[in-house]
Amino acid sequence: MPPMFRLLYYLYARRLVREVRSRPTPRHVGIILDGNRRHGRSLGITEPRELYDLGANKLDEVLEWCADLGIPTVTLWVFSTDNFHRPAAEVSGILASIEAKLTALACDPAIHRRRVRVRAIGCLSLLPKPVLAAIAAAERATSEYDGLELNIAVAYGGRQEIADAVRALLGCMAAKQTTLAEAMEEVTPEAIASQSAPVGRSVCPASCCGRAPTVNSILPMSSGRPSARSIFCERSVRSSNAGAATAADLIEKPAATPLIFERF
Repeated sequence: MPPMFRLLYYLYARRLVREVRSRPTPRHVGIILDGNRRHGRSLGITEPRELYDLGANKLDEVLEWCADLGIPTVTLWVFSTDNFHRPAAEVSGILASIEAKLTALACDPAIHRRRVRVRAIGCLSLLPKPVLAAIAAAERATSEYDGLELNIAVAYGGRQEIADAVRALLGCMAAKQTTLAEAMEEVTPEAIASQSAPVGRSVCPASCCGRAPTVNSILPMSSGRPSARSIFCERSVRSSNAGAATAADLIEKPAATPLIFERF
């Protein structure tokens, strides 16, 4: 980046930080990572592993922004259950990138300095053994930390979460020999949520640079609470040099396509 652009970006970022700090600080920021292929095509990159490494490498900067702003919890939706239907080479590239990033997080000095606790959520049984080993290493290395909470949602789907939660709730009712009529009365949003995968504090913003179906298939139940506020954003990862949204992309809110949720 030319020096003049670096200066302009620095000044612009400072202005954005002032704006963010003038409002209530989100307690939980969720980011749906999408658009790696589009960004890669703009750079002439087609190799799947290289494509997804671009987005993964942006994580360090995103965590730095969140830590500086005092945001205590961050959730990254990096691989949905729908992604398993993509071409095998692409799935392998995504999972290899996730494995490499989790392995790096386990020994990253910045993660340990900030006392970041890493945790994976999702249908982890669907993942290959090397990815599971990387998840276990990152969780084990940070299990005692009490700083920023980093949730990595992998093999995760909002609709799948609801189905699993309802199945678990019905299983509990069956164990108590609840009748069908009684079960129908007990199936409430709160009861279903009690069986869902925990992601810490209620989600505040979820920022996505993809398409609406991606958002619908991956957001957790907690994102849709009445107190959440939806904002639309057309910023694409193509605007970033590193393959994921920049600070401006995550904070700005122009009108258009994908989605941001806020809850304070």
